[in-house]
Amino acid sequence: LVRQAAALGYQALALTDFHSFAGIVKAHQAAKEAGIQLIVGSAIPLFREIPQITTTPRDISDTIEALPSSAHELLLRLHLLVYPVSRAAYGRLCQLLSLGKLRAPKGHCFLTLPDFDHNNQGLHAVVVINNLKDPHLCSLLERLRRIFDCDRLSLALTQTYGPDNDTKITQLHQL
Repeated sequence: LVRQAAALGYQALALTDFHSFAGIVKAHQAAKEAGIQLIVGSAIPLFREIPQITTTPRDISDTIEALPSSAHELLLRLHLLVYPVSRAAYGRLCQLLSLGKLRAPKGHCFLTLPDFDHNNQGLHAVVVINNLKDPHLCSLLERLRRIFDCDRLSLALTQTYGPDNDTKITQLHQL
């Protein structure tokens, strides 16, 4: 991906991995070789509260891989693309991701908005809204604006080219 971006003349590329930095080392090396700036980040789903895991492993080699059914109900209808702007901020984001992974089954990450209250310095966030009909959307966006300040928070617009695309764009514009 990095080499392709460089071949197309891009000067920078932002990459996010889903609640991790798993592919960043290879991407960093490829960006260095291609002479392209790499902006690293993480896509983070957010929960209203931390889902309770009640499943117990049968033995030490057994891992819990499935999400508890309650987790889907507790997911907010948005997620964040979070980008650190310094080494210290990168460290804070790594700490947040570690916290979320310690709370969750393998392969998942349980973070809530309060987790970002005191660990957001140097982090920029892009909000990706999954459901514009969520009745709590405006209050969630207000909370995110308080956490990240106005200059460190952006709203992503994705076009689906469906029959209600114009309506969705108008709704996002009104936010």
